[in-house]
Amino acid sequence: MSPHALYWSVLFRERGRAVAADLCIRRGHRVEATDGGLVGNRLSDDTPLSFGPVRSWTEALVLPTGKRAGDARCEAARTGYVQADPDGRTAEGYRALQALVAAAGGRSPLPFALSCSAEDAADCTKARTALASLSGVAPGWIDTSCLPSQEIRTPYGDGSVVGVRCPTLESGQPYRVMVRFGPEGTGGRSWTISFEHRRGWPEQVALRRTTVI
Repeated sequence: MSPHALYWSVLFRERGRAVAADLCIRRGHRVEATDGGLVGNRLSDDTPLSFGPVRSWTEALVLPTGKRAGDARCEAARTGYVQADPDGRTAEGYRALQALVAAAGGRSPLPFALSCSAEDAADCTKARTALASLSGVAPGWIDTSCLPSQEIRTPYGDGSVVGVRCPTLESGQPYRVMVRFGPEGTGGRSWTISFEHRRGWPEQVALRRTTVI
């Protein structure tokens, strides 16, 4: 007998597969279930479960320069996958991130301006080194959004609700990319990288290091 309601959230992922020379894709799915009881009620152990709808999404992994994607490598990868939007901006932003980190690790002058802010000023004394140190580090989250000037707004009904969408990736319009990494070290601080993705190098790349609570 269960003394109170039970709740499950089940996550499963399909095998990763290669869809481009540097790009792996896999599907993720989550389903939630409950025995339908109220906290404090005693339910029989054979009480049937009630399942909610299955929620599905796509995850993308862009491999560093020099590594080629293949189904075996995509399937074996355990880290580096991030939830991806359906229009391809996440993958393009991921590729741009790899290029920025590689440039920081090289010897040539950076082709973009690099700024840095942190709770501890010591974290920003060598901003280029900090950016280069993210080589091989799996991002935790990549967010993309179009610039306000590029937003396509469509009013619905009486105009009180407005739908906002971005130009297609094929249009070549710039868009914003924000990449967050997980916390590391004893201080629990993490890096965030922001830039405006466009054809060629971005004009400005911003590093920010904050404590993850």
